[in-house]
Amino acid sequence: MERILSYCDDKLCRHPLLDSQCRPDHACLVRFEDGLARATIGVSGALEMQVYLVDYGRSLFISRTECFAMPKCIAQYAPPLAHNCTLNDVDSRALDHAAVKAFHEKIVTASELFLKCYGESRRRHGELVDIID
Repeated sequence: MERILSYCDDKLCRHPLLDSQCRPDHACLVRFEDGLARATIGVSGALEMQVYLVDYGRSLFISRTECFAMPKCIAQYAPPLAHNCTLNDVDSRALDHAAVKAFHEKIVTASELFLKCYGESRRRHGELVDIID
């Protein structure tokens, strides 16, 4: 997907988002790390908006001038690479810094990660999962 977006960069950036397209959950392309990334809009303001990068699994605020219309062929090309989820039976507010750091290191260094999905989700935190060792 990244190669396709970089190949088409100059053509795709000719179409800035219209005001009618700047609404929550609308798919768009945004400038990110010297290229383009697929995103969905979270909150839209007059000058900038919060977007969720569907292939990177993170949110950021970005200028509206850096957001572009996404052709349907790209939107339907591949499912998002990131999966929004939260650990089952874990309250992140109760974790100390060492536990968060250990969890992050395990996730980042794993070559494969197996998750058990429960088919339920917590509001905006994603689907409930357990990590299977």
